Amino acid sequence: MTSNFGTMRESHPVNLSWLPSRGKPYPENMEILVSPVTIKERRLLEGTSTSQYYRNLLEGITIVGAPFRKLDLIYADVQFLDLVRRIYSFEQDKQIFVSNYTCPHCGAEDIRPKFNCIDIEFEDLKEEVFGKEKILKDPETDKDIPQFVPGKEYKFEDGTVVVASPLTVGEYIDLATKYLSNIPENKVAEKMADLYIGEYTYLIKQLPGREFKDDNARREFLWDYLSLLFLDEDQEVLDQIEADCTSIMKPIEYKCPECGETVEVYVTPSMKFHK
Repeated sequence: MTSNFGTMRESHPVNLSWLPSRGKPYPENMEILVSPVTIKERRLLEGTSTSQYYRNLLEGITIVGAPFRKLDLIYADVQFLDLVRRIYSFEQDKQIFVSNYTCPHCGAEDIRPKFNCIDIEFEDLKEEVFGKEKILKDPETDKDIPQFVPGKEYKFEDGTVVVASPLTVGEYIDLATKYLSNIPENKVAEKMADLYIGEYTYLIKQLPGREFKDDNARREFLWDYLSLLFLDEDQEVLDQIEADCTSIMKPIEYKCPECGETVEVYVTPSMKFHK
């Protein structure tokens, strides 16, 4: 079976400008190739833990043109590539529809929203969260030295400055392994609260002026620090970090054939796609 992309298991290039990061954190000559998700892979992905899901998903993504680890891909970009891998299973010029979708306005079942590949968009990640050039003074010569500083700075109410940047897929796998694995039913609420704080310990990559022996030591410090915050102003800082460093899918608008109301559909990999 073939499509406009060639044979079904052929790898296809993805334009980096399509990604939520717009390719900003990647080497200039790097290319990302994806292969369509097979029926066998789909079954494999459905029955796994969150962390294993992304490990399996990365098997169908190839990086060429520059040395770069797949685990260092931005997590939001991998979410986008997840959908691309599934939709590449269909012909490019065909409209795709989603089955088993219920209209939130009239309750009509299986209204089958239709869309094209190009309709799927994620919000762009803020460019400044990937870093900027900063001019530092050489203490010996007093000359200006340009230095690239990764991430964006945020300041909490007590004056603590942190540098945050988007999660990589490797960091998300580590986060999911730590906070989303083997959760007893009576511990779900507690684990969700832990996950909320835990995510920030991965988003925050540096605390200028503080040195840590490794990433785990930094995250342990951040866990203790963030768990004790209580001011509304500090919550606003956390909200801003999340807004800057995460990307969500833009909904696709579709008119319900039963009631005529506009439905906002968030397309996810777990949906059933048809052509």
